[in-house]
Amino acid sequence: MSAASAAVSQVGKAEFDEQVLRSSVPVLVDFFATWCAPCKALLPVLNRLATEFSNQVRIVKVDIDAAPGSEAAPLTALG
Repeated sequence: MSAASAAVSQVGKAEFDEQVLRSSVPVLVDFFATWCAPCKALLPVLNRLATEFSNQVRIVKVDIDAAPGSEAAPLTALG
């Protein structure tokens, strides 16, 4: 199972600011790890929600192993 799908995109540190913090719609960010079984189990639910609410919200995934420290980005953006 891949980390992202057509409905749920994966973003890294380079895209986080534009895709998440500057988004014109609310964004749900799933901080995940490829080895995390509960994270893999959640993907079908996120895909369904992303498809169902595609005009209202964006759902993205951030691989915390590929982008260490990214899980703190939303907090540092708040000041």
